[in-house]
Amino acid sequence: GEGVAKDLALAVSWWRKAAEAGHADAMYNLAWSYRKGEGVAEDLALAVSWWRKAAEAGNTDAIHNLARAYSTGEGVAKDLALAVSWWRKAAEAGH
Repeated sequence: GEGVAKDLALAVSWWRKAAEAGHADAMYNLAWSYRKGEGVAEDLALAVSWWRKAAEAGNTDAIHNLARAYSTGEGVAKDLALAVSWWRKAAEAGH
């Protein structure tokens, strides 16, 4: 934390509130928390779910991570066609 003690569980609770209110960057951060198991139990399926929501809200990093998840089958069924589709969207968005 900057100026406060580091508390990942508290950070996750704030990111969840912001994500549920539609904040794309918070959705992205929440996804990473689930991906890494920081502040919450690791859950790859939930990470992908939040990356999808962030991607649909326009977060280009989330679009890229969603494509990567589909290309590797991490947290979702492997689907190269969907991976390419999301990578195209990322490229079109300047990522």
